[in-house]
Amino acid sequence: MKIRFTPQAQKKPDHIKGMRVPYAQGKRKVPLAARWRWYLVVLVVTSPLLYLLGKIAISYILITAPGVLSLEKISINSTATGIVEQLAAPVGAEMAEGEVIARLGNKQLEGRRLVVERELAALKKQYSCKIADQKNEQEQERLRQKEYQQELTRAEKQQRLARQMLGYQKAHLDKVIFLQSQGAATIAELRQAEAGYDAALYRADNAENAVNQKKVKIELEQKKLELMQQKKQIFPAIDKAEAELAAIGRQQQGLVQKAPYRGRVLEHIIKEGQAVSPGTPLMLIARRDNPVIVCYLKPKYAGYAKAGHYARVSFADGKNIKARVVSDARLVKRLPADLATPMGMRNLLMLVSLTPLEPLADDLRVDGLPVTVRFRRNWMTFLQDFF
Repeated sequence: MKIRFTPQAQKKPDHIKGMRVPYAQGKRKVPLAARWRWYLVVLVVTSPLLYLLGKIAISYILITAPGVLSLEKISINSTATGIVEQLAAPVGAEMAEGEVIARLGNKQLEGRRLVVERELAALKKQYSCKIADQKNEQEQERLRQKEYQQELTRAEKQQRLARQMLGYQKAHLDKVIFLQSQGAATIAELRQAEAGYDAALYRADNAENAVNQKKVKIELEQKKLELMQQKKQIFPAIDKAEAELAAIGRQQQGLVQKAPYRGRVLEHIIKEGQAVSPGTPLMLIARRDNPVIVCYLKPKYAGYAKAGHYARVSFADGKNIKARVVSDARLVKRLPADLATPMGMRNLLMLVSLTPLEPLADDLRVDGLPVTVRFRRNWMTFLQDFF
């Protein structure tokens, strides 16, 4: 005989000790909205876990590296000596090539210019009569040269007419000679044609000689005018003062500093009122022509840091572009603090440079703009992570 100390499980919920108890149907039904709210609560509670699992899954497919967009930085140096009076280009301003970025002042240069101008005015006043006579003489020579040029034009016109007449008389003489040989012209007509040809030839020679004479006169007048202009050297003091004044003017033009390239001002290295000399850095600009993506890659992914590898670059606004590694990574640096996560380590990472393969919008060409670079894994690397 078996003794059972645990009650036998009830197979029928509506029977009690063999007697059937008729229960009514449940009046409360769980609505559909309540079930969806329950699913939503479960999803919210499990979302951190799902996010973590998704990140882990993506890490086995894509290699992610933080990076920044870098522009070529150029230091603009002063080309003259002076005091910085104005920085015309504020930080962040866009500059065109040749645009004024700074103006320098040089009081010594300005003082010397005023002294030379006074000396030059005094010298011109002292030699004013001689200078006036020289200018009048040169003007007269120019007028004579212009007159000779007009005479040359008339002589060339007469020469053309004389040559046309000579051609006509030659044709007429040939015709008379032919007719005389045929017995259709007399000796008198032949002699008359020869006389007309000789006269035309004489006039043509005279016209050519007149043209040559006019050309010789013009050449002589031109040489005479050149000699008169060189004769100005009789005022060496004036020449010296004018040359010095021109040199000062060129130096003052050099006090205006201009941008050699198109770019954006990143930093002012000097301030207004500071003294500078040739070679002193004025400001730092970034050229926007050839932006470069610089990313920090873990050393274990060194195989992806070789020239020719492709990657996708993601910007904060969601834009994605394709990029290619420019050259093999040769430098290791610690991850910048700006790119490190609050709980992350600033480990030593490989510095990889990439060039964009798609054009970038102007609003994305910002130096230091953070980006995310993703390399697609190959299967060999994927298997090596497991074994």
